[in-house]
Amino acid sequence: MESLEPAYGWQPDSGAALERFRRLRREAEITRRRRIWFAAAAIAAGLAAVAIVPRVWAPAPERPSLILPANFREAGSHAAPIRAEIYSDYQCGQCAAVLTDTVPRLVTDFVKTGKVRLLHRDLPLPQHAYARDAARYVNAAGRIGRYDLAADLLFRTQREWAADGNIDARLARVLTSAEMAHVRASMRDTDAEIDADIEMARRDGVSQTPAIVVVANGRRRTLSPVPPYPELKTYLDDALRINCREDPKAARC
Repeated sequence: MESLEPAYGWQPDSGAALERFRRLRREAEITRRRRIWFAAAAIAAGLAAVAIVPRVWAPAPERPSLILPANFREAGSHAAPIRAEIYSDYQCGQCAAVLTDTVPRLVTDFVKTGKVRLLHRDLPLPQHAYARDAARYVNAAGRIGRYDLAADLLFRTQREWAADGNIDARLARVLTSAEMAHVRASMRDTDAEIDADIEMARRDGVSQTPAIVVVANGRRRTLSPVPPYPELKTYLDDALRINCREDPKAARC
């Protein structure tokens, strides 16, 4: 077995040792500075990312909900024994009178009491140049929950926009800029709804506005023109009595 023998000739070199110690200190200092620099760079990058993300991903503050309200052209209970479908043209003067006088009374007496479910249908007449665009605007507003507001505004300002066709400017009075952007973007998407109403009007034999189709006791009856409210109320009361005689267990009997 071999053993180590002492190196009797070895002498310590203090100069070389000192130089090696200084070199190690310099290397350690360089390493420490690099770590500090990388840590600072990482923190700066993180702060920059935090500052950028909200600007990129935060939603616009005025952006309205994109959830489409269901059945925004209907009001009343689904269990109501009678349905009243009103055909109107936004450029029709008599339609404005019916929607501002007859409909509120109908809602109070029949819709809110659960007797009638009300449905609005569009029938833009060919002689009215801006009627279809008006229906497009109102139905597009309905998709963001502004149907009643838009319909009321267009009926009240009917004479103004019927003269110049500038429906957009009138509607912008009551909707925010973000809401108007959504309305303009979805206007053309409402044509299918309007065309469906026009086809239903053809089936109901409706050729003028305003008109109302009363669906009761399994039958559809068209009232055109819409009678004065006292006559309409009498008609609906009679329809309800007939419904109760035929089905005593029906709602509101």
